[in-house]
Amino acid sequence: MPRSSSWAVLALCLAAAVPAGTAAAAPRAAAPPTNLQPVLGCGLSDGGDKSQSSVSFAGLPAANDVVVGAPGAERGGRSRAGTVEVRYACDAVEGTQELQLPTPHTGDRFGAAVTVAHLNGDVYDDLVVGVPGLDVGKADDAGGIATFLGSPQGLVYNQTLTQSSAGVPGSAQAGAHFGAVLDFDADSWWDSDGFDGRIGVGAPDKDVHGVKDAGAVVIMTTLLNVRPEVRLERTLDSPGVPGKPGRGDHLGAAIDLGRGAYGLPGRKVDGHARAGAVLTGRRDDGQGFELVTQDTKGFAGAAEKGDAFGSSLAGGWIGVPGEDLDGRTDAGLVQSLRDGDAVSLATDGFPGSPQRGDRLGASLAVWVPLGYAPTSVRVLAGMPGRKVAGVTGAGALLAFKHIASGSPRISFPSVAGMPDPQKDAHFGTAATRASNQVVVGAPGADSGRGRAAVYDTENPQNPLALQGQWTQAAGAGRKNGYGTALGGIPRG
Repeated sequence: MPRSSSWAVLALCLAAAVPAGTAAAAPRAAAPPTNLQPVLGCGLSDGGDKSQSSVSFAGLPAANDVVVGAPGAERGGRSRAGTVEVRYACDAVEGTQELQLPTPHTGDRFGAAVTVAHLNGDVYDDLVVGVPGLDVGKADDAGGIATFLGSPQGLVYNQTLTQSSAGVPGSAQAGAHFGAVLDFDADSWWDSDGFDGRIGVGAPDKDVHGVKDAGAVVIMTTLLNVRPEVRLERTLDSPGVPGKPGRGDHLGAAIDLGRGAYGLPGRKVDGHARAGAVLTGRRDDGQGFELVTQDTKGFAGAAEKGDAFGSSLAGGWIGVPGEDLDGRTDAGLVQSLRDGDAVSLATDGFPGSPQRGDRLGASLAVWVPLGYAPTSVRVLAGMPGRKVAGVTGAGALLAFKHIASGSPRISFPSVAGMPDPQKDAHFGTAATRASNQVVVGAPGADSGRGRAAVYDTENPQNPLALQGQWTQAAGAGRKNGYGTALGGIPRG
């Protein structure tokens, strides 16, 4: 389906650069297409919705519209250049598609982060890929993001953006790793006033006014919008933001745009190194922001050395993978940003028990099931360090239901792992939901080649029913890390 020329220019690449934190008026958006359907890059050329056709590749199960990052892959003779595999859920594009930069470079780590996004207002979903190891001029590992636009033939490379690109706030800096973390806020990407989708890009190792690895987050509207465009780089030195940049804060190591939350897992709290914090707030001017820690009133537990509170964020939940429990170092837990509820394998009625090095909360995926109230969510929390059947670092995943009000608040806990646990597979490093399925990454499996496991989530009493596993369809190699990052389209 041809693209409308009115959407040919992305807001991300307007001709004139916009200074960080300033707003500029944009042309009025055209009316939205009448047949909007969230299909990643394919499937609507005949106007029909093929989003529910679960195509199986090589006899393996298909989840709806999933992208899998393999940032360690060698491409073009360049080690750790990285690649992304796309598994479509429609009939228009058969098999898998591999994406990479037009010119791969050693150490790019393309695919270290991915997020499905809306970039230009047509009926196809688009994709943003993190390239945190990209060199920008003489700034090694400054980082960047690559955009791919959906089409009837699949995703097509569009451009690569860095903090040296026109219109992108901030400036490229060696070792900042811009693009290490990505998030897209799609909760209300279209309304009567126009598009208001936003993308958040983490640069967790950026120095801020000489403070090493303090970190930064770049936030940009992705589409033409009748309201002022948002293009800003947020740090703890930004106007209105509480606190001051700290060495090793790593602001931007996790982003939850929908809840206005940004992780600083390395932040020192009351003298406790790497206790961690979360910056919360939604206003573009920084007013009303708050630094939340485990010492904040209403939060269970206390800030302690190495907790790494804020290592992951999703749907109003916080990962605390360095939390010690019952004398077990780095057992981990997850907490609700809304009410401070803490959940771990020590929670009453949960299967198993905390183990040293589980690192529960290293990854998170959260969603509201179709037909449920927004206060009723399903939470997935990765435990990539968990020992399973005596196998060190095999990894596991915890799933549970949480209700903000009512009783019981926490229910239906279950734990899943690989059917064939492998040493240092780190199952649970990443997780994503796509329609009625969940995909979980195990980037260390098969000597670092990596895998992804697919689970059915339709049964609330058994939300982790294994359907099968994926391996990289083409170009699999040792240390590819297939499954390091995952992205999908939740369809309710």
